[in-house]
Amino acid sequence: PVKNDQEKQLELWECWDYEEDQLVVIANGEVVIRDDENPYLDVNNGHIFVDLPDMSLLWEFWATGHVEPVESTIMEIADLRNQRMDDVVLMLDPVVKIRKDTGITKNDIIFSPGAVWELRKMDDVVIERPPDISLMGVNEDKLLRDEISRTLALGEYLQGLPQSSSEPLGKVAMLLGQSNLRLSMNAQNISNALTTVANILIQLNREFIG
Repeated sequence: PVKNDQEKQLELWECWDYEEDQLVVIANGEVVIRDDENPYLDVNNGHIFVDLPDMSLLWEFWATGHVEPVESTIMEIADLRNQRMDDVVLMLDPVVKIRKDTGITKNDIIFSPGAVWELRKMDDVVIERPPDISLMGVNEDKLLRDEISRTLALGEYLQGLPQSSSEPLGKVAMLLGQSNLRLSMNAQNISNALTTVANILIQLNREFIG
C-alpha cells in the first residue's frame, strides 16, 4: 500500500568533515540538504565527538573491545559445556537397541531402581552409552579459563583467588604488574575521554552565554 506523506520515513546521514571543516547532511543517501561550515569550529577545534577506544589498533578505524580477543575461547567453552551436557543426557537416557524378533518394546525397558527386564538372551537388548568425558571436559574447561585470564592479564591475585599462600614474591609482583598495566591503560583512556567531554561542555556553555 502507498503510504501518505505523514508515514514516509527519511534517513539522514550527518557527516562531519574535519579535514574541510564542513558539516554535510544527506537525505536518503542521495540528496544533500546541508553543506555548511562546521558551526563548532571554536569548540575543541570543531571536534565535538569523543573517541573512547578500549584497545586501539594501528592503521585501523575500529578499536578492539575488552572481550573480543577471547571471544572465540568463550564460544569454545560454551560448546564444550553443551557437549558435556549432551554426554550426561546420553548417559542417563542411553540408546537402547532391541532385536525385532524378541517381542520386547521400548516400554518394557524401564530405567529405575530395581527394574527387571525379562530377556531370552543377553543380547536381546543392548545399551549403547557414550564414553564418559566429564572429567576431560572439566580439565579442558579449566585450561580455557586460564587462557582467558592470561590473554586479558587477569591473574588469580587480581581475581582474589590465589592458588597458594606460599607463592614466590617475584610471581606475585609479575602477575599484579601485568594486571595493573592493563587496567591503568583503560583508566587513562577513560580519564582522557572524560576530560575532553568536560572541556567541550565548558566551551559550549561559553558559546551560549556569550
